[in-house]
This record gives sequence, structure tokens and C-alpha cells, in this order.
Amino acid sequence: MTDLAKSWFRILALLGIIFSIVIIIYLLEYFNILTITNNYLKYLFDICVYLLMLGITCIFVFKYSSFKKVGLHTNQLYLNIGVGVLGSSGFLIAALIFQVNPIYGFDELIILIVVVILVGITEELIFRGFIQSSLTQHYRSFVAIIITAFSFACLHLPRTIFQIGILGLTGLISYTMLGTIIGYYRKFLNSLVGVIILHAFWDYWLLIFVSIEEIPSTITPDIMAMFNFLATGLGLLFLFLLAGLIISLKLGDYKEILFEDFNKFINNKLDKLNKDLKNIELAIQKFPNRAYLKIMKQLINKFIERIEYIIKIMNVDNVKVMKERYKIENKIHMLLIDYYASRSDARKQTIQTKIRNLEDYLGVKGREQFNLTEEKEDNNYVYY
Repeated sequence: MTDLAKSWFRILALLGIIFSIVIIIYLLEYFNILTITNNYLKYLFDICVYLLMLGITCIFVFKYSSFKKVGLHTNQLYLNIGVGVLGSSGFLIAALIFQVNPIYGFDELIILIVVVILVGITEELIFRGFIQSSLTQHYRSFVAIIITAFSFACLHLPRTIFQIGILGLTGLISYTMLGTIIGYYRKFLNSLVGVIILHAFWDYWLLIFVSIEEIPSTITPDIMAMFNFLATGLGLLFLFLLAGLIISLKLGDYKEILFEDFNKFINNKLDKLNKDLKNIELAIQKFPNRAYLKIMKQLINKFIERIEYIIKIMNVDNVKVMKERYKIENKIHMLLIDYYASRSDARKQTIQTKIRNLEDYLGVKGREQFNLTEEKEDNNYVYY
């Protein structure tokens, strides 16, 4: 079994256990087999369930990874705390603006803090910790984040379906979007601390200021004020969430993740180019008189040399510069293809100027770009 297959087996095993627990509990509640009317007992039950899921997840992390690898460390601790608090504070700011008081008593507010922190730790350790970290070892971070976000959305799907029926499927979109944003927090911060704080207090501020079940059906000035508060709170929620994400991007220490991500991408690109080169060589053997095949072979060889050079000098510290260099080299490669496909001298002159400008930006001098042999075959000649 390959490392990728092993990772997927572990991920699906963990998800299978967690989903089974969640679905069983929702079914028991839905069929009134499990009915808890006392709020304190309900909180205690939720704590026990999440402790169970947390314990199972810790076993997976301890056996197949490490707590440091999944992001439980104190690197950039103050940044993580600040970004987590900022990103989750939109609803709190709205409550202060509208002078809305919590709907719970002091003792319940304290218990709810314990519950949401436990929820944040458990769900983030499962998804942005174990799953996203495992997938990032095999896929680019964007792919890993999207898969993780969709899994995160699926975990919350049973509750929304049991509550509002088939319309609950719309939760897949909203939870996937939220999970994607949190996934990028995890990437840029390179830590679970910030996303745990973000997740926990996002839930907390949403829970303590309004109960949707208690909103009357008749429109009154009080209800309009509540709707204004909700609209403002949701707007500020996403505004502060975005602000925290931007700060994470600017100040977060994610060079190692960026290096691994780009290293996978550029090596995959190199593999693809080598396959293209082999296909071109086979085509040349079959059609030895087709000049455009020979030109394409030379262009691909040149591009391979430049990618190999980038891979050779790339490291964690210069990965951003190398990523930008690759983008420019790729533009030059595409312009060269356009150059040799063009029959217009004016067009070729324009392309030459663009390429020289890109090379000047790279600080590269004296490249011989336009000395490939062009052998015309016939009037219907097409280079690419």
C-alpha cells in the first residue's frame, strides 16, 4: 500500500468513527430516544461526546503523526491569539453597537465557554489538524483545504437535515466556504492555536446573543431591531474574518508549507514536461520532416532546464522569489511558442520585446531565445 493510500485509509477510518458517533446521536434525538430537557445535563452530555471524539482523534494523531506536525505548538502564539480573537469578534462588536445583552445567565455563559472551546479543539484537531495536515503531504494545499472543508461541512450536515429537512443540504455550501477560510488560516498561521480560538469564539458569540427559535412571526419594532442586529453582526463577522485572514497572510510564518506546496507543483510540472518531451520525440520519429515538432522539442528542453535550475536553487527562504520566477519563465515559454507559431514579422518583434522585458525583470542577460531553426514545410504549416 502506498503512502497516499495509507493516509486516505487513516483519514476515512477517523471520519467513519466520528461520523458514526454524530449520526447515532442525531438519530437518537430525532426519534426522541434521547431527550434531555435540562440545559446543564445537555451541556454535560455534549462535553462527554466531544471528549470521546477528542480522545479518539488524539489516538490517531499519537499513532500516525505528532501533535506538533498537526499544528499544536506555540510558534507565533501572540499572533495566533490576536488573529483568532479578531476573526471571531464580528458578532460581539455588533452586540456592543446595538447594546444587546446575552440571552443566558452568568453560570450558563461560563459553561458555554467550556463547551465551545472543547468543540473548537476537537473539530480543528480532526479537520485542520489531522486531515488537512495528512492531505498536505500528498496534495497541494488548495486541494487539501477544499477536501478538508467539504468533510467539515458533511459533519454538520446531519443536524441541518434533521432540523430543516432537505433544505439542510444548503449547509454544504456555507460550511464548505467557512471551512475553506479556516483552512487558509491554518495554512498561513501554520498552527492550530489561532483556528481553535477562531472556531470556539465564532460559535460562542453566535450562541449567546440570539436564539432563532424565540423569534416571533409578527413584525414589531423590537423584531426589526433584532434583524438589523443580525444583519450587522453577519456583515461584521465576515469583515473581521477577512481582516484576520489578511493579517495571517502578511504576518504568518508559512514558508515551509509554501515551499512544500510549490515543490510538489513544480516537480509535477517537470514530470509533465518530460512526458510531453517523450511524446514529441515519438512524433519526430514518425514524422521526421515536421519542423514544428523539432522546435517544440527545443522549447520544452529549454523550459525543463530552467525549471531544473529553479528546483536546484530553491529553498524555504527564497521560495516566494522562486515562485515568481517560475511564473515569468512560464510566460516566456508561452511567448516563445507564440513566436514560432507566428508568421507576422511585426508580431514576432512585439513578442521579442515582451520576452526581453521579462528577462530584464529576472535580471537575465544574453539568452539566445530566437535562434531555433525554422524549416517551412508547406503553406498550411501550423506550429502549435
